Amino acid sequence: MPRTLFLELLGVPAEDSDRLHHDLALLLDFHPRHVEQQGAFERLDTYLGALVADQRRTTPDTVVGRLIRAHGTELDDAELTGITTQPLLAGYATVAGTLGLALLMLIDDPGQAKLVRDGDARPETMAEEVLRHLSVVAFGKVFLATEDVTVAGVRIAAGDYVLCQLPSANRDPALAPGPDRLDVTRAPPHHLALGHGAHYCLGAEPARMELRVCVPRVLRRFPDLRLQRPLRDLRFTPLNAAYGVEALPVLW
Repeated sequence: MPRTLFLELLGVPAEDSDRLHHDLALLLDFHPRHVEQQGAFERLDTYLGALVADQRRTTPDTVVGRLIRAHGTELDDAELTGITTQPLLAGYATVAGTLGLALLMLIDDPGQAKLVRDGDARPETMAEEVLRHLSVVAFGKVFLATEDVTVAGVRIAAGDYVLCQLPSANRDPALAPGPDRLDVTRAPPHHLALGHGAHYCLGAEPARMELRVCVPRVLRRFPDLRLQRPLRDLRFTPLNAAYGVEALPVLW
Protein backbone atom coordinates (compact mmCIF):
# COMPACT_ATOMS: atom_id res chain seq x y z
CA MET A 1 0.00 0.00 0.00
CA PRO A 2 2.73 2.60 0.80
CA ARG A 3 4.41 1.72 -2.49
CA THR A 4 1.18 2.29 -4.42
CA LEU A 5 0.56 5.61 -2.68
CA PHE A 6 4.03 7.04 -3.30
CA LEU A 7 4.19 5.88 -6.91
CA GLU A 8 0.75 7.34 -7.66
CA LEU A 9 1.78 10.67 -6.12
CA LEU A 10 4.82 10.73 -8.40
CA GLY A 11 2.89 9.62 -11.47
CA VAL A 12 4.71 6.31 -11.95
CA PRO A 13 2.70 3.88 -14.14
CA ALA A 14 1.45 0.81 -12.26
CA GLU A 15 3.21 -1.55 -14.66
CA ASP A 16 6.61 -0.17 -13.54
CA SER A 17 5.94 -0.74 -9.84
CA ASP A 18 7.62 -4.14 -9.45
CA ARG A 19 10.76 -3.05 -11.28
CA LEU A 20 11.19 0.01 -9.07
CA HIS A 21 10.45 -2.04 -5.96
CA HIS A 22 13.32 -4.42 -6.76
CA ASP A 23 15.84 -1.58 -7.15
CA LEU A 24 14.61 0.29 -4.07
CA ALA A 25 14.90 -2.88 -1.97
CA LEU A 26 18.53 -3.26 -3.08
CA LEU A 27 19.37 0.35 -2.21
CA LEU A 28 17.82 0.09 1.26
CA ASP A 29 19.69 -3.13 2.10
CA PHE A 30 22.72 -2.54 4.36
CA HIS A 31 24.40 -5.80 3.34
CA PRO A 32 27.49 -5.03 1.20
CA ARG A 33 26.29 -5.61 -2.36
CA HIS A 34 28.04 -2.67 -3.97
CA VAL A 35 27.97 -3.72 -7.63
CA GLU A 36 24.27 -4.62 -7.52
CA GLN A 37 23.44 -1.46 -5.59
CA GLN A 38 25.34 0.76 -8.01
CA GLY A 39 23.39 -0.78 -10.87
CA ALA A 40 20.11 -0.27 -8.99
CA PHE A 41 20.94 3.39 -8.35
CA GLU A 42 21.81 4.02 -11.99
CA ARG A 43 18.59 2.36 -13.19
CA LEU A 44 16.50 4.33 -10.70
CA ASP A 45 18.20 7.62 -11.60
CA THR A 46 17.73 6.99 -15.33
CA TYR A 47 14.07 6.01 -14.89
CA LEU A 48 13.18 8.98 -12.69
CA GLY A 49 15.13 11.36 -14.93
CA ALA A 50 13.01 10.26 -17.89
CA LEU A 51 9.86 10.58 -15.77
CA VAL A 52 10.78 14.16 -14.83
CA ALA A 53 11.57 15.08 -18.46
CA ASP A 54 8.21 13.70 -19.60
CA GLN A 55 6.30 15.51 -16.84
CA ARG A 56 8.06 18.79 -17.66
CA ARG A 57 6.38 18.54 -21.07
CA THR A 58 2.95 17.46 -19.83
CA THR A 59 2.79 18.96 -16.27
CA PRO A 60 0.29 16.39 -14.91
CA ASP A 61 -1.34 16.71 -11.49
CA THR A 62 1.47 14.91 -9.65
CA VAL A 63 4.03 16.05 -7.09
CA VAL A 64 6.54 16.62 -9.89
CA GLY A 65 4.01 18.36 -12.13
CA ARG A 66 3.02 20.73 -9.34
CA LEU A 67 6.66 21.56 -8.60
CA ILE A 68 7.22 22.33 -12.28
CA ARG A 69 4.14 24.58 -12.44
CA ALA A 70 5.17 26.37 -9.24
CA HIS A 71 8.88 26.82 -9.97
CA GLY A 72 9.30 26.47 -13.74
CA THR A 73 12.96 26.38 -14.75
CA GLU A 74 14.06 27.47 -11.28
CA LEU A 75 14.41 23.72 -10.61
CA ASP A 76 16.31 21.87 -13.31
CA ASP A 77 15.71 18.21 -14.21
CA ALA A 78 18.60 16.95 -12.06
CA GLU A 79 17.20 18.73 -8.99
CA LEU A 80 13.70 17.42 -9.66
CA THR A 81 15.06 13.90 -10.08
CA GLY A 82 16.75 14.19 -6.68
CA ILE A 83 13.55 15.52 -5.11
CA THR A 84 11.62 12.62 -6.65
CA THR A 85 14.13 10.06 -5.38
CA GLN A 86 13.94 11.18 -1.75
CA PRO A 87 10.34 10.16 -0.91
CA LEU A 88 10.92 6.77 -2.52
CA LEU A 89 14.08 6.05 -0.55
CA ALA A 90 13.02 7.71 2.70
CA GLY A 91 9.28 7.20 2.86
CA TYR A 92 8.23 4.05 1.12
CA ALA A 93 10.05 1.31 3.07
CA THR A 94 9.77 3.14 6.39
CA VAL A 95 5.99 3.41 6.18
CA ALA A 96 5.66 -0.21 5.08
CA GLY A 97 7.89 -1.26 7.99
CA THR A 98 5.91 0.82 10.47
CA LEU A 99 2.57 -0.61 9.33
CA GLY A 100 3.91 -4.15 9.67
CA LEU A 101 5.32 -3.50 13.14
CA ALA A 102 2.14 -1.73 14.25
CA LEU A 103 -0.01 -4.72 13.31
CA LEU A 104 2.48 -7.12 14.87
CA MET A 105 2.50 -5.19 18.16
CA LEU A 106 -1.28 -5.08 18.33
CA ILE A 107 -1.81 -8.70 17.29
CA ASP A 108 0.61 -9.64 20.06
CA ASP A 109 -1.31 -7.52 22.59
CA PRO A 110 -5.05 -8.29 22.19
CA GLY A 111 -6.06 -5.81 24.89
CA GLN A 112 -4.43 -2.92 23.06
CA ALA A 113 -5.82 -4.16 19.74
CA LYS A 114 -9.34 -4.15 21.20
CA LEU A 115 -8.96 -0.52 22.28
CA VAL A 116 -8.06 0.44 18.72
CA ARG A 117 -10.72 -1.77 17.12
CA ASP A 118 -13.50 -0.50 19.40
CA GLY A 119 -12.56 3.15 18.99
CA ASP A 120 -11.50 3.57 22.63
CA ALA A 121 -8.06 4.74 21.47
CA ARG A 122 -7.91 7.74 19.15
CA PRO A 123 -6.16 6.93 15.84
CA GLU A 124 -3.89 9.94 16.32
CA THR A 125 -2.81 8.74 19.78
CA MET A 126 -2.32 5.17 18.58
CA ALA A 127 -0.15 6.31 15.67
CA GLU A 128 2.20 8.35 17.88
CA GLU A 129 2.54 5.53 20.41
CA VAL A 130 3.32 3.00 17.70
CA LEU A 131 5.98 5.30 16.27
CA ARG A 132 7.49 5.78 19.72
CA HIS A 133 7.35 2.16 20.84
CA LEU A 134 9.12 0.55 17.85
CA SER A 135 11.05 2.92 15.63
CA VAL A 136 11.76 1.68 12.11
CA VAL A 137 14.81 3.95 11.81
CA ALA A 138 16.73 1.78 14.22
CA PHE A 139 20.32 2.58 13.28
CA GLY A 140 22.30 5.29 15.06
CA LYS A 141 23.24 8.69 13.69
CA VAL A 142 26.75 9.93 14.42
CA PHE A 143 27.26 13.56 15.37
CA LEU A 144 30.43 15.57 16.04
CA ALA A 145 30.39 17.91 19.04
CA THR A 146 31.54 21.39 18.01
CA GLU A 147 31.88 22.63 21.60
CA ASP A 148 32.07 21.27 25.13
CA VAL A 149 28.65 20.34 26.49
CA THR A 150 27.18 18.33 29.38
CA VAL A 151 24.12 16.16 28.73
CA ALA A 152 22.41 14.35 31.63
CA GLY A 153 25.55 14.66 33.72
CA VAL A 154 27.86 13.32 31.00
CA ARG A 155 30.53 15.67 29.68
CA ILE A 156 31.00 15.67 25.91
CA ALA A 157 34.10 17.49 24.71
CA ALA A 158 34.43 19.40 21.47
CA GLY A 159 35.63 16.95 18.83
CA ASP A 160 33.95 13.92 20.44
CA TYR A 161 31.73 11.72 18.32
CA VAL A 162 28.27 10.95 19.68
CA LEU A 163 26.14 8.04 18.50
CA CYS A 164 22.45 8.89 18.84
CA GLN A 165 20.03 5.96 18.80
CA LEU A 166 16.47 7.08 18.12
CA PRO A 167 14.87 3.88 19.55
CA SER A 168 16.80 4.35 22.81
CA ALA A 169 15.69 7.97 23.04
CA ASN A 170 12.08 6.91 22.52
CA ARG A 171 12.33 4.46 25.45
CA ASP A 172 13.72 7.11 27.83
CA PRO A 173 11.71 6.95 31.10
CA ALA A 174 11.83 10.75 31.18
CA LEU A 175 9.81 10.75 27.98
CA ALA A 176 6.95 8.50 29.06
CA PRO A 177 6.15 6.45 32.19
CA GLY A 178 6.71 2.74 31.64
CA PRO A 179 8.35 3.33 28.25
CA ASP A 180 8.72 -0.39 27.46
CA ARG A 181 4.95 -0.85 27.62
CA LEU A 182 2.74 -0.27 24.58
CA ASP A 183 -0.16 2.00 25.59
CA VAL A 184 -2.30 3.24 22.70
CA THR A 185 -4.21 5.56 25.06
CA ARG A 186 -1.04 7.27 26.25
CA ALA A 187 -1.07 11.06 25.85
CA PRO A 188 0.95 11.58 22.66
CA PRO A 189 4.57 11.92 23.79
CA HIS A 190 7.31 13.96 22.19
CA HIS A 191 9.21 11.21 20.39
CA LEU A 192 12.08 11.21 17.92
CA ALA A 193 10.90 8.44 15.60
CA LEU A 194 10.55 11.01 12.82
CA GLY A 195 13.76 12.85 13.61
CA HIS A 196 14.15 16.48 14.62
CA GLY A 197 15.20 19.83 13.23
CA ALA A 198 16.53 20.27 9.70
CA HIS A 199 16.41 16.53 9.06
CA TYR A 200 12.84 15.97 10.27
CA CYS A 201 11.15 13.23 8.25
CA LEU A 202 9.92 14.60 4.95
CA GLY A 203 7.17 11.94 4.83
CA ALA A 204 5.98 12.42 8.42
CA GLU A 205 2.39 13.37 7.61
CA PRO A 206 1.76 10.68 4.96
CA ALA A 207 3.18 8.14 7.44
CA ARG A 208 0.87 9.33 10.20
CA MET A 209 -2.12 9.37 7.85
CA GLU A 210 -1.52 5.79 6.72
CA LEU A 211 -1.17 4.55 10.31
CA ARG A 212 -4.31 6.36 11.46
CA VAL A 213 -6.40 5.04 8.58
CA CYS A 214 -5.03 1.56 7.88
CA VAL A 215 -4.42 0.04 11.31
CA PRO A 216 -7.94 0.56 12.77
CA ARG A 217 -9.55 -0.57 9.50
CA VAL A 218 -7.52 -3.77 9.32
CA LEU A 219 -8.34 -4.63 12.95
CA ARG A 220 -12.06 -4.00 12.37
CA ARG A 221 -12.13 -5.88 9.09
CA PHE A 222 -10.36 -8.89 10.64
CA PRO A 223 -11.34 -8.97 14.34
CA ASP A 224 -9.81 -12.44 14.81
CA LEU A 225 -6.47 -11.51 13.23
CA ARG A 226 -3.64 -13.57 14.72
CA LEU A 227 -0.14 -14.74 13.89
CA GLN A 228 0.14 -17.86 11.75
CA ARG A 229 3.40 -18.80 13.51
CA PRO A 230 5.00 -17.92 16.87
CA LEU A 231 6.49 -14.46 17.20
CA ARG A 232 9.94 -15.95 17.86
CA ASP A 233 9.89 -17.55 14.40
CA LEU A 234 9.38 -14.30 12.51
CA ARG A 235 12.33 -12.87 10.61
CA PHE A 236 13.20 -9.21 11.02
CA THR A 237 15.34 -6.83 8.96
CA PRO A 238 18.01 -5.37 11.26
CA LEU A 239 20.46 -4.64 8.41
CA ASN A 240 18.12 -2.41 6.48
CA ALA A 241 17.37 1.31 6.31
CA ALA A 242 13.91 0.50 7.70
CA TYR A 243 13.60 -2.03 10.53
CA GLY A 244 10.62 -4.33 10.28
CA VAL A 245 9.42 -7.84 9.60
CA GLU A 246 10.33 -9.57 6.34
CA ALA A 247 6.80 -10.99 6.24
CA LEU A 248 3.83 -11.07 8.59
CA PRO A 249 1.94 -14.35 8.05
CA VAL A 250 -1.48 -14.14 9.70
CA LEU A 251 -4.75 -16.02 10.08
CA TRP A 252 -8.22 -14.56 10.53
